[in-house]
Amino acid sequence: MSQADALGSQADVSGISDKAVFGTSPAETICSDPRYLSGGNGVAMTHAPQADHRTNRLLAALEPNDLALLEPHLELVDLKRGQVLYEAGDIVRHAYFPHDAIISLVNVMEDGDTVEVGIFGREGVMGLLSALVTREAFGRYIVQFSGTASRIAYERYCQLDA
Repeated sequence: MSQADALGSQADVSGISDKAVFGTSPAETICSDPRYLSGGNGVAMTHAPQADHRTNRLLAALEPNDLALLEPHLELVDLKRGQVLYEAGDIVRHAYFPHDAIISLVNVMEDGDTVEVGIFGREGVMGLLSALVTREAFGRYIVQFSGTASRIAYERYCQLDA
């Protein structure tokens, strides 16, 4: 799909040839950050991940002693656009605290269409609620915008919570 197609036939796309287009409507994001530009079918990340778990606002809001308990068990991970973290019914093994990634929770309908029912960004955590309730993913968790996240194994979190 061309940038003009992604933005609609009436949109002025002059000057955005060096930008990545995410989505298919004018309301969706155009990004000029070189970390997210790609020439292939995926989104290339040319930066090296930095291990500052406090980039996630929920982790940053924790009391220093609470963060100090979690921090040794947090792992920094790269998330790629289109990466499926869990399908509905999968056992949730990790909770993710996005830094600059965006993760959607979508339900897959009987006809194969999907409906977004939740979105997770740097202000929250993904997967912890479903892990605590049923241990099964509520739906498909898919990365919508590449970036990094901190994650913790569910078993490790339970040991710390006890």
